[in-house]
Amino acid sequence: MHDGITGQLEHWEKALANEFVFLIEQVINGLLMGVYYLLIALGLSIIFSLGGVVNLAHGALFAIGAYMMVQITDIAGYGVAFIASPLIVAALGMLLERLFLRHFYKADPVLSLLFTFGLAMIIEQALRMVFGASPLQFNVPNFARGQLMLGDFMYPYYRLAMLAVASVALLLTWLLLNKTAFGKVVKAGVSDPDMVRALGISLAPVLTGVCGIGIGLAGLAGVLLAPISGVHPAMGHRDHDRRLCGGGDWGAGQLLGCGGGRAAGGRDPWPDHVFLSPGLRGFAVHLDVGGVVVASAWPDGRTHGPPGVNEDEPHIPNSGRGRKHRVTCARPRRAP
Repeated sequence: MHDGITGQLEHWEKALANEFVFLIEQVINGLLMGVYYLLIALGLSIIFSLGGVVNLAHGALFAIGAYMMVQITDIAGYGVAFIASPLIVAALGMLLERLFLRHFYKADPVLSLLFTFGLAMIIEQALRMVFGASPLQFNVPNFARGQLMLGDFMYPYYRLAMLAVASVALLLTWLLLNKTAFGKVVKAGVSDPDMVRALGISLAPVLTGVCGIGIGLAGLAGVLLAPISGVHPAMGHRDHDRRLCGGGDWGAGQLLGCGGGRAAGGRDPWPDHVFLSPGLRGFAVHLDVGGVVVASAWPDGRTHGPPGVNEDEPHIPNSGRGRKHRVTCARPRRAP
C-alpha cells in the first residue's frame, strides 16, 4: 500500500511539473505577443495624442517593414536588413506626414480616418501587385536557431531574442519621451499645444519626428514577426482591433498606460483556450477590456479625454474646421 501511495505522489509531482513548465511557456508567449502589440500600439498612441490623427494605415506600414526585411536580406544580409528596414519605414512615415497627414491636424477626425483607411488599401494592393498575393517564406537566421533547454523547459532562441530586442526598443522610447528635451516638447504639445506655440516652439518638426518614431516602431515589429508569422500583403490586418484597443484609447498618451493595455488586451489568447472552459472564455475577454480601461487611467487615476481637452475645463465642441476651443480664465494679477 505504501508503494502505491508513493507511486501516486510521484505521478502527481510529475504532472504538476509538466503543467508548470507549460504555464511558464504560455506566460512567455503572452509577454512576447504583448510586447509585439505594444510596439505597434505605441506608435498609434503618440501620433494620435499629439496630432489627433488615428492612422489606420499603421498595419500596412508594419507589412512594408516585413517586406523590406525579406528583400534587403537577399541583397545585403540579415544584419543590414535588420537595421535598414525600420529606418526605411520610419523615413516613409515622415514623408507621409509631411505630404498628407499634417493637413488633417485641424480638420474633422473623420477625414483622417477615411484617408488613412484608403491609404491602407492602396498599400496592400500595391504589395500584391509588386510581390504577389502568395505568402513569402522568411526563415529564422542561422545564429538564432535552436532552443534553450532547462530541464523540461524548452523555448526557441529567436523568440527570446525577439523579446529582448523589443524590450530594448521600448526602453529607448521611454527614455526619449521622458529624459530628453524632445520628449518634454512632445509631452507639452500633448497637454497644451497652444502654450507651446506661444513660447515660440514649432510643433511641425516635432510632429514629423513623432510620426517617424511611431511608424518606425511598427516597421520594427514587422521585421521581428516576419520569420514567425510569414510575410503576406494582408498581415497588417491581423488582430488590428487589439492594436487599436491599446493604441487608440484616450489614455494612450501615457506610455505605462498603453503598455498595461497591451499586457491585458494583446496577450496571447492561447492560455484562455487551454485553462478556461468555453463558458469562461467570454468572461476573460471582458477582463482584458477592463485591464485596458484601468491601464488607460494610469498614472493619475482617471481616463483622459481627447488631446488638448481637460475634463476639469469647460470646452466648446468642434466648430469651423473642426478645431477644438477651450474656455479659460486668466489668473487675477497680484496687487503691487
